[in-house]
Order: sequence, then structure tokens, then C-alpha cells
Amino acid sequence: MVKKTGKKFRPRLNHVARKRRQAQKNKKKSKSSLKVIRENWETSKTPRQNALSMGLAFSPNDTVPVKQPHRDIIDMTVGEGMDLTEAETLQTVAAQQLKKKKEKRAALKQEKAIKIVSSLEHEASQLQAERDSHPRTVRLPDRDVELLIFLSQRYKDDYEVNVY
Repeated sequence: MVKKTGKKFRPRLNHVARKRRQAQKNKKKSKSSLKVIRENWETSKTPRQNALSMGLAFSPNDTVPVKQPHRDIIDMTVGEGMDLTEAETLQTVAAQQLKKKKEKRAALKQEKAIKIVSSLEHEASQLQAERDSHPRTVRLPDRDVELLIFLSQRYKDDYEVNVY
């Protein structure tokens, strides 16, 4: 017999691994029904980071905190080998550095957040205008409508007669 040449095995596609990878990608995508949020969603960020970068609240508990009971202010205590003035200046320098970093980040995120929030407000106002323009209609089953017509013809405006 003639010896086979070439590949020994035919390539097999690993469907399970492909489906798992696709499911992981889909899990990172936004599940929001709003188009603006889906378009601006970044898969590399966590849902909390995405919401905050869009100017939205991720947790209502963080945005509207529960009123805490009054607590007395605790004075700073002097650390070992450091007097109070040094500790205060170190704290303010660290606070200033954090403040500068936050301002830089906020300037970049603010433009994106303003755009997203304004578009969401615009969509909400359009929906509200559409709801206001159309009167609300209530649909009842035919049998109920027949009963109401019968009662209105029989009793007219005397509503107290037919009280069960």
C-alpha cells in the first residue's frame, strides 16, 4: 500500500470553547435597552466604572445616602516622632494631589457624561410628550362592555340602585 502523506488528523473545531468565549464577550456587553448606553459602553471597564463615566448612578444607596446619626468630630492625635503641624501639612499635600487627579479625570469624563445625560433627558421628554399627546384608552372585554351598556340603559344616572 501507498503511505499517506500530509496531515495525520483533520482539524476539528472546538465548538464548546468558541461558544464559551462568545458568552464571555456577551456578558461584558451592556444589557441596557437604551441605545445611548449601549453605544458608549466600554467592555474593558466594570459596570460601576461605565455608569460613573457616563454620569449615571450605579447604586442608589451611594447617590442618596441614608441620614446618619450625629457623630462628634475626633481630633487628630500626634503620631510618634511627628508633631501636629507636620501631620496636618502632609495630609493637605496628599489631599491636594488627589484633588488635582480627580479634577483632571473629571474634566475628561464630564464632556462624555453631559452628552449622555442630555441625550437620555431628551429621549425621556420625547416619550413624555408622546404619552401626553395620545389620550389613554382602556380596553375591556366585550362581555364587560355589554354589561356596562345594559346597566347604563337600565339605571341611567341612578348609581345607588345597583349597589351589591
